[in-house]
Amino acid sequence: MNIDESFGYIINLTARNVKKKLETKIKIYDITTSQWAVLKVLSEEDNLTQAEVAERLAADRATTGTVIDKLINKKLVYRNQCENDRRANRVNISDYGQELAEKISCEAVKCNHNALNGFNEEEIEKLINYLQRVNSNLNREE
Repeated sequence: MNIDESFGYIINLTARNVKKKLETKIKIYDITTSQWAVLKVLSEEDNLTQAEVAERLAADRATTGTVIDKLINKKLVYRNQCENDRRANRVNISDYGQELAEKISCEAVKCNHNALNGFNEEEIEKLINYLQRVNSNLNREE
């Protein structure tokens, strides 16, 4: 089998290409795709702990914390100490962060639309279902 026939290679190349396209589009907002992912999660559900954000992104807590710190420096999110657990913090999106999330969402939709050009709705739904199954298979304990 040639490398360009390998599922792992193709899926990795596809993910890198989608990420690169989106990075190019959102560069004008001085934000990375990792920062965008955190911002998007918080725009959908605010007042999460760092651990909850990391869990929703399937990312590690330390990396997520670093991204959150950068977003705080950009005034896109802020932290508040949890009332019932002084060791934990809640992360909230600022008004400016919410506005930016909406703008970048439009860019992300365009990027996805471009990537799926030529696919009909049924094919897109099947593709998403297939990829979710692949992820489920890989996350299942052996």
